[in-house]
Amino acid sequence: MIPKYIKDNIRHQLVLFDMDGVVAEYRYGEGPDIVNEVAGVYQNKRPIMSMVNVARKISHLPNKTVGILSSCEHPSQIIEKKNWLAKYMPFIKEENIMIICWNLESYTHETRCIAKLHVIQKIKGYDDIYLIEDTHQNIKATNQEIPNCAHHLSEFLK
Repeated sequence: MIPKYIKDNIRHQLVLFDMDGVVAEYRYGEGPDIVNEVAGVYQNKRPIMSMVNVARKISHLPNKTVGILSSCEHPSQIIEKKNWLAKYMPFIKEENIMIICWNLESYTHETRCIAKLHVIQKIKGYDDIYLIEDTHQNIKATNQEIPNCAHHLSEFLK
């Protein structure tokens, strides 16, 4: 289901999807494998096809651009995520894939919730930017600065 605020055909909108837990499965307990840089953690995730299909449909709407705004711990995981996207979401252009790597940033565990907000604030050229997210802290932190920007993925499910 595509919410009404995205169906507007006049406004030039960027719709950014988080990966883990939104378009790709997030398995409870995989955190240690991510932190310890176990190979294949991201590349072998199961796609959440209902959300992948929503993103594909949005990408075909006039004046809509679909992108990814995600995060990982290690630089090697950026490559895994991009490989996963090339396989399951090839309709997303490389320039619209933004992955925050925590080992290359200065955010603490307490301030990570504002990292995506900082990325969004730097993006220019769109009337509206929407972040589709599953982490409530990220949604709250983003919406405190940019009202109605971040939305929970459940808004897209029937």
